[in-house]
Amino acid sequence: MKKIILLLLVSLLSTQIWCQKRNTSQEKVAEKFCIKFIERDYDYCWKRFDKSMNPTVNRQSFEQAMDQMHASLPTNSKDLEIEMSGVKMIDGKNAPFYSFKYSEDVSKPAGFLLDVVFVSPESKLVAGFQPKGRMTNTNSAASSKGNETVVSTKENITIDNTEYVIRGINIVHFTDNQGLIAVQVEYDIPTNKNPSELRLWAQEEGVKFAKWLYNSEHYEKSKEEVKKLDRTLYPKIGVSFVIPNGGNGYNIMIEETEYK
Repeated sequence: MKKIILLLLVSLLSTQIWCQKRNTSQEKVAEKFCIKFIERDYDYCWKRFDKSMNPTVNRQSFEQAMDQMHASLPTNSKDLEIEMSGVKMIDGKNAPFYSFKYSEDVSKPAGFLLDVVFVSPESKLVAGFQPKGRMTNTNSAASSKGNETVVSTKENITIDNTEYVIRGINIVHFTDNQGLIAVQVEYDIPTNKNPSELRLWAQEEGVKFAKWLYNSEHYEKSKEEVKKLDRTLYPKIGVSFVIPNGGNGYNIMIEETEYK
């Protein structure tokens, strides 16, 4: 079976990519295409698919390819946000592309992306589409969309005779020139809890990792990094729970009175 298209027109793409002024109307079309794909509304996607750029693709092969790609999704969340946009070259012409990540993805770089390509800045039909994992180098304790300073990377730790994988410890650059020390841990996050229950779960689980960090040599090293950055230490400790082999997760901040 042709690995569709959504083949991002691989035979015609060069590796040239650069930023461009955002085309918000086209970006909205791309985002809606992604959401409809997640919902498995392939009829909608087929109607918005640029068939002139993919003349050999029929409805049946299109839906088969979409189904095949849908199976690669790490979650059925429809909460997306733009990660990157720019231009690729297709047959010597500018082809705008948009990459979306899951909003709850706390890894840097994003653990999973949905790429959408158009044949021109004016087009409202999707010429190429591809969900893709980016599971390597996602070791940063990403607790914000802003800048972060790496303190340490991946390691195994033991708390109460249980082994955990720590992806990294970072200084998150907060506003007002503050720095938050944050740890990212691989953890199976419950899927049967409502938002308030999930927050309570994260709060309770997060305390032990905040305590571990506070009593480790990483904390002193992190404090030194905060000073070097000429920032004020934020009193809370950030804990990011990340699903193993992926990037989606949940962030929580632990109060000073709970980890000391």
